[in-house]
Amino acid sequence: MQAASRATDNAAPQPPSPPSAPWWSDVADDAALVIPAAALLLWLALRLHQARRALGRAESTLRSIVQVTSPLVEEEFFQMLVQQLARGLGARYALVGELRDDGDYLRVLAAWLGNAPAEPFDYALRGTPCAQALNAPDLCVFADGVQNTFPEAELHVSLGIRSYMGLGLRDARGNALGVLAVFHDLPMALPSGEGTAIMRILAGRATAELERLRAGRTLRESEAHYRSLFENNHVVALLIDPATKAIRDASPAAAEFYGWPRTVLRTMHISDINTLPPNALRGELSSAARGEKQRFRFRHRLADGSTRDVESNTGNLVLHGEALLYSIITDVTEQRRAEEALRRSELRLRMLVESAGDAIYLIDGAGRILDANPEAEHQTGHTREQLLRMNLIDIDERLDRRAFARLRANLEKRRKTTFETTHRTQGGIPLPVEMRMALMEEEEGDPLLLAIVRDSSTRKQAECELRRAKEAAEAANRTKSEFLANMSHEIRTPLNGIMGMLQLLLEDPAAAMRKMYAGAAMQSCRRLGLLLGDILDLSRIEAGKLELHDEPFEARAVLDEVRGLFEGPAAERGLALRVVVDERIPRHLSGDAMRLRQVLFNLVGNAVKFTDEGEVAVEAWRVQATRSRGCRVLFTVRDTGIGIADDRLDDIFKPFVQGETASTRRYQGAGLGLPIVRRLVRLMRGTIAVESAPGQGTAFSVSLPFRFVNKVEETATDLSTADVMTLRGRSILLAEDDAVNRLAVTRLLENMGARVTTADNGERAVQALMAADYDCVLMDIQMPVMDGMEATRRVRALARGETAHLAAPGGAPGTMPPDTMPPDEPPAAERRHARATPAAQGSPGLDPRTLRTRSTTPIIALTAHAMRGDREQFLAAGMDGYLTKPVEAATLVNAIARAIREQGLREYDPEATA
Repeated sequence: MQAASRATDNAAPQPPSPPSAPWWSDVADDAALVIPAAALLLWLALRLHQARRALGRAESTLRSIVQVTSPLVEEEFFQMLVQQLARGLGARYALVGELRDDGDYLRVLAAWLGNAPAEPFDYALRGTPCAQALNAPDLCVFADGVQNTFPEAELHVSLGIRSYMGLGLRDARGNALGVLAVFHDLPMALPSGEGTAIMRILAGRATAELERLRAGRTLRESEAHYRSLFENNHVVALLIDPATKAIRDASPAAAEFYGWPRTVLRTMHISDINTLPPNALRGELSSAARGEKQRFRFRHRLADGSTRDVESNTGNLVLHGEALLYSIITDVTEQRRAEEALRRSELRLRMLVESAGDAIYLIDGAGRILDANPEAEHQTGHTREQLLRMNLIDIDERLDRRAFARLRANLEKRRKTTFETTHRTQGGIPLPVEMRMALMEEEEGDPLLLAIVRDSSTRKQAECELRRAKEAAEAANRTKSEFLANMSHEIRTPLNGIMGMLQLLLEDPAAAMRKMYAGAAMQSCRRLGLLLGDILDLSRIEAGKLELHDEPFEARAVLDEVRGLFEGPAAERGLALRVVVDERIPRHLSGDAMRLRQVLFNLVGNAVKFTDEGEVAVEAWRVQATRSRGCRVLFTVRDTGIGIADDRLDDIFKPFVQGETASTRRYQGAGLGLPIVRRLVRLMRGTIAVESAPGQGTAFSVSLPFRFVNKVEETATDLSTADVMTLRGRSILLAEDDAVNRLAVTRLLENMGARVTTADNGERAVQALMAADYDCVLMDIQMPVMDGMEATRRVRALARGETAHLAAPGGAPGTMPPDTMPPDEPPAAERRHARATPAAQGSPGLDPRTLRTRSTTPIIALTAHAMRGDREQFLAAGMDGYLTKPVEAATLVNAIARAIREQGLREYDPEATA
């Protein structure tokens, strides 16, 4: 604007560009910018402070001028006006002048020249900034270079004027009345919002006073000319009888402004126009009549029902010997709206700051807190009054006077900065915060600092939790990698043992050596099966899907199994295995015997594995009765092994973790045993405790509740003579698609004296059952063409008299493919008792009574499916039993023999066998 306001050496002076709109008009434009929330809050806080100070200065200046000038009239009023205007805007000089009739001169009614007023004088307008101000549509501003731009302006040259700001005074019709101006012998900053507002408001006051002065002068000069002047003046003027409040006359401009004809206005009372209550209006008129008050702010009612804010300059007038009041009315509605908009804007900004979620401080150059919002009270626990008596270094743990001085110096260079620090609350609790600070330039005095403080404790906590989660995830990932490497070792080791033993079995013809090799392979198989069972059990427990089975069992039998299983491995390591059973423990108990075995096997197995010398002791004691029909048994497994450090006791119960990482290489194991033990004990409503020290051994104590029972059904763990005799001569149908598994089961059953027929899919199994009678069926589940469940459903449907069409794809029905048996199968002469035959071809017709008899043929599922719900699903399909792979020979033989005995399938209907 400064550059636009100066004239060049070769060009005539040009009117300056209009100044920017008042600052409050920028709010809408600025608010439309897409900026971060924190920056917006900082901008709003800066604006609020500037607006408050600006509004304060403007209100102070206006209040001072109103208070000082209210009792004054005419010349005294103008003199005090310019004096106060110069001081309010920080200018050295100010003047107000009335345009003379010739238009070439300005009659300076009052001037303030430095430190003293000046007498009225005439001022030639040509070649002066006042001439441009008189013709400019808005403020005329020359921030610097006035003498160069207006070398002919003698007054300005003599006073050394460098800067100028003026505003032309015009009446309601736009006619020039005069000029109100301030100027200085120093450069002048571009006008701020409050400066512009002060100039415009006071220009309105000066305009009204000029119009009143002119009107009053005219009335005083000659009552004879009154009517003409009153008629032709464009001022809204009223003549009022103070006693009756009647409007005696109104100017044409008044008729135009109010909307009533003059004839109507002359019949009205001022109370018809003024919205004040009658008593209040009466008092104001009395004050005016006594000369106590001349300027009033009213709201006047127009003919169309609307209202306007007006300023009334009222004085006494004697007309034709009658004492009247004349009032010159100025419409100040827009001015009042601007003031109200300024007030609302300040209120909105205050509300934004007061309701901000961040603490906001206004700080002086020494660090003293000048103002603070409610969030600052909430953050620190101090009241606003307490904060205003404090310094920033009183609440910031990282700031002292030197650090604050460095911070302020940095702000003077960078204008704003953001950093993290810690504040002290009233209770002495440290509060991590993020602080944004900005430097605020002041028109008077030193710059101030604005600080916006955000509580970052929640963010810090979230970052800490995220960091811990990341560390936990990385640790879990490392554990997973270690587990996968360990599992690779644990699975490959027994597989290598199986393959090695089988290769030795194939190469060594000696029967004794073959038995030893086969025994070693079986041991590896059992170890691998236990490992897979542990993994499956752990997944079931973690998923909450492991179910316990409450069944009768013999406690001593379980402990005997522990002795029998680990006595040999313990002896191989030179250890004594001692088993002690409390005689008070009832012989028969009810609980989950399988899970009890799993707990004890894991604990005793670990004790044997981690003990190099000494003994392993297994004890069982009845400790208390849980209720009238039960008791609690304490199992203790104690060893003299390597022991466990205190800081590792919690880790041993975590999956895939052992006491030391190096132990994974020294000792076999996947790190699943103890985690499964603890989870199983919890599922069984028991407790587990461990006591250990490095080099002194370890003792695990498990307490479990059991119910009393009277009788336990015996279950065979070894091949019994009765079971073998039951199988001798029996006809078994084996449906299995895997050739190796088919061969193994076939040879096992043949060695028991059974006759075995094989089928490699479910469809051929159904065809075999349609062609011949069998004592029992072993049915695999997952097979090609037709699975075991569908085959079972077909068999049961045929037995009920339903029909089904079976077609053997790829050849004659029931033909065994030539490549389904291993190539090096021993000759038939080496097999005992019987030989396996493939399922017969064709589907000869059968008597319906025979089919009905076969509805009782037992079908046992022999499958690798071992998930929860599999057993129930297979039994619902029509199967009679359920065995999971891998299966022990004794378990398989016992299941078949029990099924045959229960069903009595060899007893046929007499008519069917006749």
